Amino acid sequence: MSAILAIVANDAAAVSPPVVREMLHVMAPCGGDCVEQWQGDVVVLAVQRAAWEMEDDFSGSALLVHGHEVVVAADARLYYQDELRRRLASRGVTPGGPTASHGIVAAYEAFGDDCAELLEGDFAFVLWDRRLRKLVTSRDFSGTRSLYRATLRSGVAYASVVSALHGHPHCPADLDLATIASDAAGLLYSAGNGTVYRAIRQVEAGSTELWQRQALTRHRWFTLPEREGAPRPAVVAEGELRALLEAAVRERMARQTPTTVWMSGGYDSTAVAAMLRRVSQQAHHPYHVISLSYPEGDSGREDELIALAAQHLEAPVHWLDGRTLGPIPPAPRYDAAGREESHVHLHAAVLEALAQGTRAVAGRVALHGHAGDFLFQCAPWYLSDLLRGGRWSAVWREWRALRIHAQPATWFWKYAVEPALPPAVREGLGHLRGRPFTGLFARLVPPWLRTPTTASLALTTRAPGWVPDAWRHGAAHAEFRWYFENQGFPRLAAVMHGAVQALGVEVRSPLHDLRVVRFMAQGHHSERHAAGDTKPLLRGAMRGLLPPALLARRAERTGTLATRIEQSGPGVAAWLRQCGSQLRLADLGLLDRSSLTLHIAQVEAGRATPGLCEALLRTAQVEWFLRTDSRSARAVMTEPTPTGSRVAAVPIGHSHARREGALS
Repeated sequence: MSAILAIVANDAAAVSPPVVREMLHVMAPCGGDCVEQWQGDVVVLAVQRAAWEMEDDFSGSALLVHGHEVVVAADARLYYQDELRRRLASRGVTPGGPTASHGIVAAYEAFGDDCAELLEGDFAFVLWDRRLRKLVTSRDFSGTRSLYRATLRSGVAYASVVSALHGHPHCPADLDLATIASDAAGLLYSAGNGTVYRAIRQVEAGSTELWQRQALTRHRWFTLPEREGAPRPAVVAEGELRALLEAAVRERMARQTPTTVWMSGGYDSTAVAAMLRRVSQQAHHPYHVISLSYPEGDSGREDELIALAAQHLEAPVHWLDGRTLGPIPPAPRYDAAGREESHVHLHAAVLEALAQGTRAVAGRVALHGHAGDFLFQCAPWYLSDLLRGGRWSAVWREWRALRIHAQPATWFWKYAVEPALPPAVREGLGHLRGRPFTGLFARLVPPWLRTPTTASLALTTRAPGWVPDAWRHGAAHAEFRWYFENQGFPRLAAVMHGAVQALGVEVRSPLHDLRVVRFMAQGHHSERHAAGDTKPLLRGAMRGLLPPALLARRAERTGTLATRIEQSGPGVAAWLRQCGSQLRLADLGLLDRSSLTLHIAQVEAGRATPGLCEALLRTAQVEWFLRTDSRSARAVMTEPTPTGSRVAAVPIGHSHARREGALS
């Protein structure tokens, strides 16, 4: 693993050697084999890495890299470097070496503060301009490499992990109740760039921050089109997508060790596997398929589809036994000292097993199908775009093809009518009925987290998180933008990447390739959903590369966590019952004990829905973090903590776990 650090402060004590040593010590689990540090009069930069990451396939042999007037610390891998070098050459700049850090230095020397826009890859970096006395920091749009910022009493600090920043003596210790409550409520997309601590924030994915003269400025360089494009000829779009996916896989394939692909039975990871086979054959390089096998009746089972794809690809499968994973525990197997934030990736055990599978075949690089659901499919909100365009017959045909026409009329209102209303009209109708409409992407706050404190934090209005304007962009395109511009998804990507890297494996997502994302963003919603058919463009692009039976339309979704989440219910209920009245969330004013007791009883009586089990699980995992993390236990409380009021038990909506961990 890699970890980077930067401190800029007017107070010499903030950059003193003991402080820096302690921060590096805290980050040592992220890769302390190789360490380099540079110090100026008001600034310190440092980087440390695991030895295996010093190979050319990863970060390379350099740690800190110096340019003419700059020094950079980076956790990065860049793709399409030949094109980057051509663009640098047009400015008369040549990288001083082969690593990603050399490329970042050269890009800054050629393009200045806008250099991140030229970089394609997985990166987080801090760069100090000695001449301008300016710190430049940035992350790629997917956010797989974590980077946090702490506001100090006399400056600013950046680090790869929260705990290093929180341990700085000049970093305030106040808790951020809004982020903690959002995580406990399962509103992972509502926390923005927040962390457990008010003074510590994520550097937003797809953005650059500048610190100069004790002032912070930021700009977002990753942008998508304002509206969706016109329909493209299918044969042309399929050919372009296939070429882009092939290039994305080629760029991410390992050169010095076997490449592995984590393959489920879905359309996305099998598409990645098909492209990996193609480029591996061309490069005469070995690759391996790693898959999980689940028993009959388990919602995660896709064994038959995986075997079908593997037979077509002539690739033996390294099978892992999904039965060993068991229910998702309220207390993760690793303790809070290994967690940097209060939320937990529900696929943590799955990712750990897959990473161990990669290491079992001597691999270090794992490709997967993450982001495929966000890229290649969409929800029925596109009906509202058809409605606004006056295409009544198309609305009816699509509604019938979706096979949900027998559902209550409220479904048609939700997907077709409400998003098509001008905001003022929707607001007025909400006022007349006495409560606002939930809008796109809304998710209910669990009743046990509805307290005066969460009301003061406006938790219910935060529920959808940042949402693009469906009226301005169109509902289908607003959904696409939400997936790639909301900071909740980078939070999950960084957790996934960090957990896997700790096991000596680097995950790379060809579907998160910047070129693939921009290509799909320029398309039409019919390429993602048409006539009740999901992911038509991707499936068309894979014709001839995957068996027709695998690409056929499916009656229901497979490969989900529903079984494990439902099985977790009794264990979660028992653990919360054991906690009794000693609940840290309740002490913070975020949890209503009586309401929680009612819903625990539902689980114990066998009346729990999967949605209720998931909601309780997320609350329990945040409670576990707060109870076992000594830093948050010592943190300062600044918000009021009024006593929660009793809330009646109500059903919780459907589980969203599939979208969070999509490896398909």
